[in-house]
Amino acid sequence: MVKRLLKNNEAILFFILLILSIVFGMINPTFFSLGNVFDITKNSIEMGILSLGVLLVLISGGIDVSFMAISAFAMYSVVKLYIAVNPNANILLLFLTAAIIGALLGLFNAWLIHRFKLSAFIITLGTANVFRGILLSFVGSDHIIDIPGSLIDFSKMNIIEYVDPQGVTYGLHISVILLIILAVTIHLILKYTTMGRSIYAVGGDYISAERIGIHIKKVHVFVYCTAGLLAGINGIIHSSLVRMASPFDLVGDELNVIAAVVLGGASITGGKGSVLGTILGVLTIVTINSSLILLHVSSYWQKVVTGLIIIGAISLQAYQNKKKKV
Repeated sequence: MVKRLLKNNEAILFFILLILSIVFGMINPTFFSLGNVFDITKNSIEMGILSLGVLLVLISGGIDVSFMAISAFAMYSVVKLYIAVNPNANILLLFLTAAIIGALLGLFNAWLIHRFKLSAFIITLGTANVFRGILLSFVGSDHIIDIPGSLIDFSKMNIIEYVDPQGVTYGLHISVILLIILAVTIHLILKYTTMGRSIYAVGGDYISAERIGIHIKKVHVFVYCTAGLLAGINGIIHSSLVRMASPFDLVGDELNVIAAVVLGGASITGGKGSVLGTILGVLTIVTINSSLILLHVSSYWQKVVTGLIIIGAISLQAYQNKKKKV
């Protein structure tokens, strides 16, 4: 039983998260407060949504570093568009428009990767700069504070609210439900559909997958369009929670998301990964970063910790693969 658990990445990660929580709670009892739990959950929403898209890309054997640029592009473009044409637009319309923009930008990534057979990392590194350059040059570079009213209304929608003894109100935002729905959807796709099995097959062995008749182009289109779509959705959530739209937001946090997915068990070489592991990876990264802030540790150390987590997770994967071959 114990040996089986030790071979289960999700179980190991759960116990690590549990131990970290106990340690941080002993150092600072505030860690176990309901307000801090709500904060950690809220901080996990954006990373969680983005990580689901990155998970699909990694399982397929690729890597995407343009998702933050796509998220910022969709967020700023949609807010600026609706401020100009319909400031009172329904929140669902904003989500739909951002999702379409994100999916189209993801489709562009998929087309380039499949058409030129180049490294997904190189392609998405290039498109990230292209998307960002177009955004700043042609869409705008000003901070938009006067955002559509539906975004402000959405930011106030909490499932549960808690007022601490100091009078500070903490809330569990409704977007956590959206994260759960998206996570369950991606899990069902990966586990029970032909597309899900195809994604694992392409990431596990590209040549063999092609030989048995798997449509590689469809897989690329699906994973990169979905990653873009989720990035677009995330952009609207981000704009709502911060109550503004800035083209300079989001970009630069790609490493945290990739670290969470890799920590969750997704192989950097493809063919491996799960939604449960990814969500646990997100919670672990967010818990560590939030606890470092709670303990008044410099934010620069968060980058050090994130880098060490990536190195450790990849090293563990390499060790496990080596043991399997022996």
